[in-house]
Amino acid sequence: MNIKKIVIFTISLTLASVLIILLLASIFFELNPLWQSHDSLKRHLLKITPIGTSMEEAKVAIEKSFKLADSDIGVDMESGYKINDQGERYIYYLDKSYTIVGEKSIHFYLGSGGLSSSIGAKYAFDENDKLIEILVWSSTSLP
Repeated sequence: MNIKKIVIFTISLTLASVLIILLLASIFFELNPLWQSHDSLKRHLLKITPIGTSMEEAKVAIEKSFKLADSDIGVDMESGYKINDQGERYIYYLDKSYTIVGEKSIHFYLGSGGLSSSIGAKYAFDENDKLIEILVWSSTSLP
């Protein structure tokens, strides 16, 4: 082989490797909940659990979609979830008042990552165990 063919082959192989790495990285970022916007996650959650879905059907869909165990999903049969005055997740030591959304609720973590960041979701259900609202939340705490 002459030098020109070796150089062209080496450059082609390098470019193909870079493209494969970029493709794999984009797939990782697209599938990782920590890298998605709240709106994007909420749209995905509404696809797998549309408004009106029963509590049991929602749990099964969440377990399947995010590969969670039944024990990874918290269930509150006594109360919905709390939001602050801005419609965000209520944090007891920051917010003065709250509103309860729904009659029952489930909650779960979607993931966690560096800088102690985490993301999760809360589902509110009415008295008939039908989904009425989804809240996606995230938090980051510095070391």
